[in-house]
Amino acid sequence: MTQNQSSKWKDFLLKSSLPLEHIVSEELERQSFYVVGEYAYQKANENSIQTEFSVDIHASLLLEQKQASWAEINLLVECKYCYPGVQWIFSPHPAASTIVGSDCIKHWDGLCTHRLKSTEPLRDFDDQFTYCIRGVEIHSSGSDPNNISRGLNQLRYALPTLVVQQARAQATTLHEEDLTLAFTCPVLLTTAQLYVLRPALDLRYFQKASALDEVARPVKSLVFHRQPGPQYAAYCRETYSKLEEEDFEIRARAAKFEEAFNTPQDDTPLYRRHSLFEHFEFLSTNILIVQLDTFPSLVKSIKRAVSKLRKSLERIAELRFDPETRAVSITKHTP
Repeated sequence: MTQNQSSKWKDFLLKSSLPLEHIVSEELERQSFYVVGEYAYQKANENSIQTEFSVDIHASLLLEQKQASWAEINLLVECKYCYPGVQWIFSPHPAASTIVGSDCIKHWDGLCTHRLKSTEPLRDFDDQFTYCIRGVEIHSSGSDPNNISRGLNQLRYALPTLVVQQARAQATTLHEEDLTLAFTCPVLLTTAQLYVLRPALDLRYFQKASALDEVARPVKSLVFHRQPGPQYAAYCRETYSKLEEEDFEIRARAAKFEEAFNTPQDDTPLYRRHSLFEHFEFLSTNILIVQLDTFPSLVKSIKRAVSKLRKSLERIAELRFDPETRAVSITKHTP
């Protein structure tokens, strides 16, 4: 057996991203996350056949205060191993200050007895990143725009299913000390080198450039921004329709909240006919892309941003559970 043949197992193993997923899972465990494993979801494939897809890693972390949980952070991580020398090059958003959409760290509190008075720490978290709108992979034999988009789509289409599960968890919680706000951050992780095109360059700069650094700057992480397209919007509508038809628990708990807040002037984050669908619509707007060596500090930054929100918690309702009748009541909180 030649040396080249004996090393093929290594190439195949690395290309599978299994070692990368293992490294990421261990890092999440070191930071006190519970690693669930793959996150599976179902959607129609290109032949309109319902097919199971998955994101590589789903991990969660409960944040506690006074012996009770107030929030849960969920990370969805899609891992893309690239051979050394592979570069992912992105074009920056031309007007990042005008971006309107969901935060990188999404939150769902629609069936909680507490809400956030401010989400400023989430906006501060977002402000550290460059927003980009297109990307391409460059390697020794050419370019590939699809490797990046495939990873983003895996995350994009997983998000509505996860939010439904979070809503269902809130709807079926019987004790208020177990009722948590849900925070979710999708991450596309890669070993490729990340670059963002430099501004104010005309085509001649690209034609005359002798090195990539002349037309693009290296970064360790960025935000990929994309408004919902028609296919994703249709998927959201389908997911929402199933929710309305099949999920009795969410409808029942939402009705209790609506009964407690039955005046039109109440500004509450409660479930109404189209509110959850609107949440779906913008879930995929901003997705983080990060290099492997930056991932540990990114996770710490996510934890800090969410933890700061505890000071913004405001009680809006009270949940009571009767163990004899096993009935749940929701009443508006009076300070």
